[in-house]
Order: sequence, then structure tokens, then C-alpha cells
Amino acid sequence: MSSNFEITKTCELCGSSFIARKLTTQYCSHQCSQRAYKLRKRDEKIKAAVDNQTVQPASTENISNQFNPIQNDSPNLKIEILNLDDVAVLMGINRMTVYRYCVQGKLKCIKMNRKIFIRRNDIEQLFESAPPYVVTPRKAKTQEPTEAVSEECITEFYTADELATKFGYSKSAIHKMAASKHIPKTTHNGSYLYSKRHFDEAFAGKQVDESITEWYTVEQIMVLYSMTKNSVYSLTSERAITKKNQSGKTLYAKSEIDTVLQPRLGDTSITEWYSSDEIREEYGLEPSYIANFVFVNKIPKKRIGNKGYYSKQHFDKAVAERKPSTEYITVDKAMELYRMSRDAVYACVKRHNIPKIKEGPIIKLQKSALEALFNPVKLYI
Repeated sequence: MSSNFEITKTCELCGSSFIARKLTTQYCSHQCSQRAYKLRKRDEKIKAAVDNQTVQPASTENISNQFNPIQNDSPNLKIEILNLDDVAVLMGINRMTVYRYCVQGKLKCIKMNRKIFIRRNDIEQLFESAPPYVVTPRKAKTQEPTEAVSEECITEFYTADELATKFGYSKSAIHKMAASKHIPKTTHNGSYLYSKRHFDEAFAGKQVDESITEWYTVEQIMVLYSMTKNSVYSLTSERAITKKNQSGKTLYAKSEIDTVLQPRLGDTSITEWYSSDEIREEYGLEPSYIANFVFVNKIPKKRIGNKGYYSKQHFDKAVAERKPSTEYITVDKAMELYRMSRDAVYACVKRHNIPKIKEGPIIKLQKSALEALFNPVKLYI
């Protein structure tokens, strides 16, 4: 609790004068008080460190014990019967190594109550009966047998460009094939030359048919048949389309590509086509029903990219032929007309054999049969 009187004092830290209300106040502000506290603690730590700093010379005994923690004159090692730990210390090896020697029969031992004991004499006899040390000779490096060089004189060679044009492979692929088939080669002006006879024998049947004169590039196939590059590669690999390499580009036989992909374009005389989405909007049919309907009615179709298109004329005609001449109403309409639940309508249809048809997922009932059932003709006599 502060008093009412005022005392002019000087701050012990910064030296500025201030008005104090207590006799014990030493600093002008809280900041000066904190700084003075930190300086006081710092001086106490320095003084304690100076007072406790005493240099003690290391004794020879401590140094020897530090570097020789295990002495051979240990009381446990003076006895004749040793355990695994004693033998490990005596021989300077790991405990598991001693155990392995016992298992291998190199050290005689006995086992009592899950403990292994070894005699000191058995360890000493190992050194007395040990054969002289022999340096293990190093294994000589065996050189891989080199392939016998054929003494046959090779006069005809292929260049890499000629092979790429003839067999339709890239230069790197040709180099790997030549290495795997052990085809003789040589260099001329910094280029590889491959034996013509050996290449023809190794790749007999893989030569490009010279009668094929028209070729497609990958880009042309993509544009003409609306395919992706991966689809082109997959198709040509699956159908084993004849190909060749020309100026770093892969070309595919036009006749074979047209034979495989021409059916996808459909009949060129048909100009109007339905997509699956358009059929669904027009007739309310599900995709699975559309596929079955097209297959059953043999409607012409074509494929552009990943989408299928169906002849509009043939599809409309097939739908018109399958459309019944009599009038049909939906189940919901029958529920509304005759004020029945859905289960009651289905029960009546089943009991009275009401004719019905299915258009996609929608079931329709014959209107005349329902009227004859629920609105019978009244005869007045």
C-alpha cells in the first residue's frame, strides 16, 4: 500500500531522479527494475562459475581403467569353468560368436539348466592343436570367353537407314536387334554397317512388301477415322498391320487400315444419324435397350472416336414397325383413370391377362382391355 508522502530519489540503474512513495523503492520504472534483476543474476552466475572452477589432474589409474575396462585378471576368469560371457571376454569376441562355436563343435561345452559351461583347458587346447595359419589365396578373375570371330569375308552390308526403310524399325531398335542376334557389324566414316546376309537370315519374313505403294501416317489415320494416337497404336499392334519406317516416321499400309476401319465409317449414302443421347431424348430408351434394339433390327451404324451413331432413317422405321396399332397407356395413367394403387393395377393385369408392352423402362397397358374390364357394356332390355 502506497503512502501519501513523496520522496525524491535517484534510480540506481539509469541515474535519473524520480518521485518515490516508498522508502524501499530503488528504480524509477518497472523496466529499470527488470534490467537490474537480470544484471544481478548474471553476476551471481559468473561468481559461482569462478568459485567452482578447480582443475584436478587426471590420475594414471583412471586413464588405464578408461582404456582397459576389462582386465584378464578378473576374478571370474581365474576359475576353470567359464560361461559364455567369460569366454567372450577372455577371447575378445562376441557372445553370439562363442555360442556359434559351441553349436558348430569347435568348442567343447556342456549344457545344464539352459546354461552353457566351457573349461579353460579346452580353450587352451584349441591354440595348442591349431594348424599353422595359411593365407587364403585370392580367386583369379575369370575373363568371359570372347566370341569367335568368323573368318568368313563379308562384303555386303546394310546401313542403318537402309534397314529402317526395309524392316520398318528405328535405328536404336536395329542396333539392339543386331546385338541380340550377334550380327556382325563394322564402322565406316563414323556409321555402323551391318552384315546383309546375316540380317536377311535373322529377319526373314519381316521385310516390307514392296508391292505396297500407299501408306498412312499416324496423323492421317487419326484425322480420317477420328481416333486417338494410342488407339491407332493399339489397333495396328493388335491387327499386325504392315508398317515401315521412313525418315523417322512410321507408316502403315493403307489397304490394310482401310479394310479394318472402313466398316466404322458406315454407309456413305446415309446422311442423317442418331447419337445415343438423341435416341434417349427422342424415344426415352436406355443405352442397354438401344444397343439390343440396334442389334436385333440390324440398323446401320458408324463410329466416330469413342461415340457410336445410328442411321436415323432405319431407326425411325424400326420403331414405327414395332409400335402397336392399338392404343396403350402407362401404369400411372391407369392409376389416375381408375383410381387404383400401383399394386392393384399390377394384380388386375396379372389376373385378367391384360396385354402389355415395354418401351425402354416404361410399361404400357392396352387401353381397350382395361376399358372392357372396368367399363363393361350395359344391356338394357
